[in-house]
Amino acid sequence: MMNNSVTRTLIIAEALRRGWRTEGVGPNEHFLRILHPDGRKELLWGTMSTRTTAIGNMICRYKNLTLSFVQDCGYGVPAFKIVPDEQTALDFLEQHKKIVLKPADGQRTEGVSVGITDAAVIPKAFAYAQQNSSKKSVIAQQHLEGNLYRIVVLDGKLVAAAWRTAAAVVGDGQSTVDELIAQANLDPRRGKGTDTPLKTIDITAAEEFLGHDCMQSIPAVSDRIIVSPIDSISAGGEAVNVTNDVHDDWRRFAEHVATEAGLFICGYDVICEDIAKPLSDSYVPLLEINSSPGMKLHEYPTGGGEPIHLAPLLLDALFPSEKH
Repeated sequence: MMNNSVTRTLIIAEALRRGWRTEGVGPNEHFLRILHPDGRKELLWGTMSTRTTAIGNMICRYKNLTLSFVQDCGYGVPAFKIVPDEQTALDFLEQHKKIVLKPADGQRTEGVSVGITDAAVIPKAFAYAQQNSSKKSVIAQQHLEGNLYRIVVLDGKLVAAAWRTAAAVVGDGQSTVDELIAQANLDPRRGKGTDTPLKTIDITAAEEFLGHDCMQSIPAVSDRIIVSPIDSISAGGEAVNVTNDVHDDWRRFAEHVATEAGLFICGYDVICEDIAKPLSDSYVPLLEINSSPGMKLHEYPTGGGEPIHLAPLLLDALFPSEKH
């Protein structure tokens, strides 16, 4: 039986609360079927259902297609390029000065190297990205500065937005950074699988990011030390609910592109100074679009704000005549 992710667990719990049946489908119950009492049914992979088009899913799967499609919808996007070899990546770095290398078809943060400014880093970062791509395809993108946000659109409407922060620890005046990370990892909400609200902070990755001396230093009381270069839940970070802060420009963009792409549900990852501010000249600092966005960071905004319960919203959208 497939191990339940937080998202799958939330969907099953909501269906059962309504008195509906669920069943696993396929090898290791890879898919989830929701069975409504009136005979209707829906098949899900994560949050994605058969209502998302195959083309929409393909657009999201390949990051170069995503960015090209958004351009075709009338928006500007950060510079990007598929880089078949290290030299092409070096040329892209020379042109844009600070870049990101990642798998062109990757998920989460596996294979992603951010903030590259040194040519000496390219071989390792290129290999890392290539190893985490099913097609050994690497994309280079212009590095963006600002805050990382996730925006979720469901059935043509923006329903949630979260500010994603990097993993961090807070000094107590006595413990080293290394010890503070170990203490943070004792939080029962943290784990290495997909079934916990927070992820374990990787101490080895933190030392690579900060350096040994910093890891052994003792931060002052209340000093906040960022211990990961990536603003991501999957790298031990947290999320803040900012749904009510989203500017109408962002809302119109997200709903427009989702509709054009045939995405019944999707999650946009964008980096900007403040999502409460308008777009500038229709330029969208977009990283990628996910066709099966997880519910975890909205259900558990451990960094602040009220939860957004996406499971009820998803089931209401899939079975629109049901009243609760």
